[in-house]
Amino acid sequence: MNREEIVRKITGILNDNYLSDLPENVSEETTFEELNLDSLDRIELVMLIDEGFGIYTDDRDWEDSETIKDAVEIIQKYLNHADE
Repeated sequence: MNREEIVRKITGILNDNYLSDLPENVSEETTFEELNLDSLDRIELVMLIDEGFGIYTDDRDWEDSETIKDAVEIIQKYLNHADE
């Protein structure tokens, strides 16, 4: 799965669960703060990402995540590890 597909899937998860109308300019540089996700929303988002991508990520990987780009990199790490 490439970066663009991961971003689309994350955007879909956000749209389905938090934001019925995402801003058009959501990109890898978009922060969770810009999307008005509080700490509880972010915890739930991690669980939804794990479920949506069929992975189980370590909570510590998410501690410093602030952007969609950070999420993409975490997801890629686990998807690449699953392929090994």
